[in-house]
Amino acid sequence: MKTMPLSTSYTTTGKEFTNTLRDFSNKCWRRATLIIGHALAGIPIVPRPEDLPNDVVESLGDILGKCGVDDYLLVGNKIPQLIWYLIKNHARALAKVFINKYNGAVSEVRRVLNIARGRAVFMRLRVLWSWAIINNSQAVKLNKVVKPGDADAALHIASFAIQHVASTDLIMLILDALRPLRGKAPQRYLEVLAFASNREDLDSDTVVHIFYELNEILDDYGDVLGGMPGSSQMQ
Repeated sequence: MKTMPLSTSYTTTGKEFTNTLRDFSNKCWRRATLIIGHALAGIPIVPRPEDLPNDVVESLGDILGKCGVDDYLLVGNKIPQLIWYLIKNHARALAKVFINKYNGAVSEVRRVLNIARGRAVFMRLRVLWSWAIINNSQAVKLNKVVKPGDADAALHIASFAIQHVASTDLIMLILDALRPLRGKAPQRYLEVLAFASNREDLDSDTVVHIFYELNEILDDYGDVLGGMPGSSQMQ
């Protein structure tokens, strides 16, 4: 399939954007979600294999290799401003593009959680964080059965990754994407909120949002949280 690089088409609409990405959702879905994850984190450079330690390259595998979607979303290995804008403003619609990869995403999340150690942890978690958000949260919205353990793994990844988002302007977007998972793993969702609140550069709106989310989840799931290991520390 031939597509004009999106970076040269400034009239591209959100619908055109998501429809074109749907064409890549089988062969290049892992690569696409890697790029989307970097964009959502406000990180404009997608690393090449030669830019990373060998252990990271080995653990991530072929996701670092180029795929057809690169010509649509990247210029070299950089995410153009237009791409970032479209991803940021159409994140929910993009999630539906990849919903059929739910099982693959969960398997990959668990695989990386099992191997993430040492100095490569941040890189691995940041990459797979996009899959956790895109697949798990949208699965809830589309009435797909999501196991509590899968939601827990996704939120575990998000709790680490949210600390490294380049701009706090994106925190609200991330929390909104993760919110559908809170009923599946409320204690882990609290962990995400805790890590987000530790950011020193949060604006007042985000602080208020986190405060209300914290109170709401304690009101809605207080009984459940009270019976979980370690819950006494949250009182």
